[in-house]
Amino acid sequence: MTTIQSIILIDDDNDCNLLTKFAIRKAELLVEIHIFNFAEEAIEFIESNYAANLNEHPTTILLDINMSTMSGWEFIDAFAMLSDKIKKQFQIFFLSSSVDDRDKTRALSIPLIAGYLEKPLSQETILKFGQMDKSPDDRYHTDSTRK
Repeated sequence: MTTIQSIILIDDDNDCNLLTKFAIRKAELLVEIHIFNFAEEAIEFIESNYAANLNEHPTTILLDINMSTMSGWEFIDAFAMLSDKIKKQFQIFFLSSSVDDRDKTRALSIPLIAGYLEKPLSQETILKFGQMDKSPDDRYHTDSTRK
């Protein structure tokens, strides 16, 4: 099982960030939460804080798809260019209000993506993804089905 130590929340919607942070705290996870309104800033933070480190427990990224400057898809493209040493320290979940099944299908076709979660994030969902196995075949959906 994977135990998370830190969460990076990337979403340009401050209200959603507040609700997500509240749900994480309500789930009583003892984690650091880093919130970024711009995906570019998150990439810079990851490059500067994870290049020299090798964390025993992965950091979870909760990533919105539709953002104003750099989309979640563009973030994934930039993240994929990082070193393997950095990438293996993360599990990434799309966290989106999109109801378009094409977004979910596309997201889950990307090996870097551990799952697709729908907003608003619930305490139950947080507890489930916080304890899932980190394997490419273990994809999580908020409707509790696995691909």
